[in-house]
Amino acid sequence: PTRITQRSKSLLDVCITSCFEKIIHSDVFHIGLSDHSLVYAVRKINSLPKCNKTRETETCKLNRGRNYLFYEADVNAMWSCWKTMFLEVLDSHSPIRSKRVRKRPSLPWLTKDIRNKMLERDSLKRLAMIKTDDVSWAKYRSSRNRVNVALRKAKGAFYASQIENVTGNPMKAWKTVNDIV
Repeated sequence: PTRITQRSKSLLDVCITSCFEKIIHSDVFHIGLSDHSLVYAVRKINSLPKCNKTRETETCKLNRGRNYLFYEADVNAMWSCWKTMFLEVLDSHSPIRSKRVRKRPSLPWLTKDIRNKMLERDSLKRLAMIKTDDVSWAKYRSSRNRVNVALRKAKGAFYASQIENVTGNPMKAWKTVNDIV
């Protein structure tokens, strides 16, 4: 109950969610400031990783008799029987496996050459942090600046070509402009 009086207890204040798996804990806290109690829910900040559920069907062998299906008089009963049997066999021979799906942002302007420059920049930074001398830091800063210039040029060229491709279509042009912003 969220409202407790001398004569009654009522549930007036509620927390409603459509994704209960994102809620860690919920409770009612009686604070004494009002005749209503505080209703709260603690939400998970990190979302669950996305998983695809698949079956490993390469090694699956489904050789099971189907003769007794024809003894059913009703088509719906036959379908239900077949579906139950099929899922049982499938679960025993080819169980469902969950596989995490990584969310990678699509960056079409990020080429292999730029990635290699980024790896070089990162290794130079690690080296500069270990050595702590001016020469190592200068090499790192130079590499960092080259990566930033290459990224700016590649991104600019990509969006310039995108805008050039949609010159006749204002809707697509604005979508491209909004992607840039």
